[in-house]
Amino acid sequence: MSFSIWWVWLLASTASSPVIDGQFEDWPTRNNRDSWSIQSHVDDDSILLFLQQPGPATVLQQLDEPLRLGLDVDDNIATGSPNQSLAGCDLIFEMSPDKKGRRRGGVTAITWNSDGFRMERSPYKFGFVFAPTTASRRHEIRIDRKAMNGIGNSIRAVVQPGTDARIEHVIAIPALKQASNPSSSVPRKSAGSSRVISWNIEYGGILKRPDLVRSVLQALKPDILLLQEFENDQSIDELKRFLDSIQDGDDWTLAVNRNTGNLRSAVATRLPAVTVEQFDRITRSDEPDRTIRAAALLIDLGGGHRTLAVSVHLKCCGGLNGPEDMTRISEMLSIREAIESTTQTHQPDGLLIGGDLNLVASPIPLDILRLDGQSLLGPHQSGDLDVASPLHIDGRDAYTWYNAESSYTPGRLDYVLTGGDLKQTESFIFDSYDLDANHADKLAKDATRRASDHLPVVVDVVPAPN
Repeated sequence: MSFSIWWVWLLASTASSPVIDGQFEDWPTRNNRDSWSIQSHVDDDSILLFLQQPGPATVLQQLDEPLRLGLDVDDNIATGSPNQSLAGCDLIFEMSPDKKGRRRGGVTAITWNSDGFRMERSPYKFGFVFAPTTASRRHEIRIDRKAMNGIGNSIRAVVQPGTDARIEHVIAIPALKQASNPSSSVPRKSAGSSRVISWNIEYGGILKRPDLVRSVLQALKPDILLLQEFENDQSIDELKRFLDSIQDGDDWTLAVNRNTGNLRSAVATRLPAVTVEQFDRITRSDEPDRTIRAAALLIDLGGGHRTLAVSVHLKCCGGLNGPEDMTRISEMLSIREAIESTTQTHQPDGLLIGGDLNLVASPIPLDILRLDGQSLLGPHQSGDLDVASPLHIDGRDAYTWYNAESSYTPGRLDYVLTGGDLKQTESFIFDSYDLDANHADKLAKDATRRASDHLPVVVDVVPAPN
């Protein structure tokens, strides 16, 4: 078997580490698109890799053929994988793993013990995160440095994109700096702004796990909630009572979409608001009997400013260009039409859209909404909607979904967009694990992860001055 091998050495470390957000702006530019390219960066916490591939864009967890990333941690060819192309690799991440002749989605981690016995492990054990979750020719990966034992002065990384090629890359490992961790607290809302939270609270969790959810919301103090996965048999009156219990004296207004199967979406606010008839029932244009999970309210932000707030939940799962991908595209086209119909009737000043877009294949559903989205507010507006770019409070990641029991690794599924004269002043993804003990108050360390497999996406907004 012959292999094409490229050796690439680590460039000097930069002052700050790349963020795993799928934007790639913090990696050096490479102009060669005809062959594989690997770059790396190492800090006290992480080993980060940036992969660029030739050919069409791919979804790493839905490949036709597995992609393997091997790490030779101990610089000993006699340990680890006996496979010729990955010989000596003590840890291998197999994306879209081959399971008994069948492809399956997700990522599998593979290690070998001292007796040479092969073991399959969860990628979560090694803090494996990559971005983006959508189709791309570029991917950035983070692996927890402290999850790997026996690291020396370097690690040999091997990427095997197929059976006829491999790419090798030597990662220099700097000594630990042992710098103190910065203090992490919940960012405060700026004066005059309204706090928006988009949150898929897994399978009716807002009422099934009320104490956990309430503790998170009390820490964040939302003014507007864009909710997903409210179950069809759950009581809307009970949901309102729960919302009114978040803070004393609140009186929440809410809108929930009609029956769409077991799961529904909702918009709720403690600000003055009215429902909009255009969102009573939205159906797919290609299948009119299929109702879409989308709800809306027209919210008064004060000073005569009215914003149309929309909560959406698109179809889950599926591969690139598959039926689920096509369904998401169809759903977003219908949602865009409903927004345009609503704005023609009510003429809001601002637009706020958020929810679980389930972008695990193509990015087209987001683009349908984003591109020229300002025109949804009327012919006097033009340009794209603003997509919030929140990060975790620790500044390392942008994933909004996390389930350590799954073979799928953390990913960004949830988005918030704004338009019109509504401006974003702050945004972050809230994982209670990111808070230090001095700022957690009464919030449990694992509150967000026990409440749902999705994390709250927080965006503070304010009407731009006239």
